[in-house]
Amino acid sequence: MPDHLHIRTLFNGGAIEIFDVACRAQCSQSFEDEWVESHEIVIPRRGVFIKEVGRRHTIVDANYALFLPPRQTYRVSHPVPGGDDCTVFKCADSLVRQALHSYDPGANDRTAERVLRIDHGPLDPQTLGLVYSIRRHALAPTCDRLAIEETTIALIDHLIYNAHAIRGLRPAAARKGTRRAHSEFVERVRALVAADYQSNHSLAAIASAVHCSPYHLARIFRRHTGLSICRYRRRLRLADAADRIARGQSDLTAMALELGFSSHSHFSAAFRREFAVPPTEFRSPLGGVEVPAMDARQTN
Repeated sequence: MPDHLHIRTLFNGGAIEIFDVACRAQCSQSFEDEWVESHEIVIPRRGVFIKEVGRRHTIVDANYALFLPPRQTYRVSHPVPGGDDCTVFKCADSLVRQALHSYDPGANDRTAERVLRIDHGPLDPQTLGLVYSIRRHALAPTCDRLAIEETTIALIDHLIYNAHAIRGLRPAAARKGTRRAHSEFVERVRALVAADYQSNHSLAAIASAVHCSPYHLARIFRRHTGLSICRYRRRLRLADAADRIARGQSDLTAMALELGFSSHSHFSAAFRREFAVPPTEFRSPLGGVEVPAMDARQTN
């Protein structure tokens, strides 16, 4: 690795890999030809650099995301001192093709090097906020794979949408039959998550269980419910926690771990965000109604 580059791996989920890259190159220093083996999306968080492809120069700063196709030869130079800090998303070819399909159906017929017809797009505050959210999850003591994967897919959606919107392009509307199939996928996921919301399943595992691609499932679920799968699962956990606390549960740490939270502080922060009060203020002085266990003979 060149001395001016410092790379830290944040996440490796197979179809998605995430890195923080700090470049401390000298001002105006231009390097040898570079290329990447897979699709990469570069999100500058600080600094500025110039990507050179032949005679075409693209300025890259914190207002624009950069799309790098596989095996495209380019050079990088820095017009001002200080280098740059970026978060880089390495994406599987299948994921990129799915992201582009509603804008560019012909993308599936092109080689990986030519799938993307865009090389950069606007980076708005909402999208940059997703990058920082992903980094926080990835750097947390306990990594929530589902949160990282879903937020990354939302990030890619925003970037693809923004890059095409400034060119006057909008995604094609789904057909009625497709919408019905999507609704069925969502209901199956809801049943799956409700049955086992304590477990920390990855997006890939959930998608495999309902026979859908992770990318499509994340988009479909959010579109139909208004929530990510991760947040949907967290709300189920917090509803369970609220009921237990109202009934007099006192060991919040044990309860938090049982419900799938990484720690007491993680649980408390999530509870406060959801209910606007800390868990200790949620206890009912009357407790809950004790319900006797159901006799199996009464279920018929």
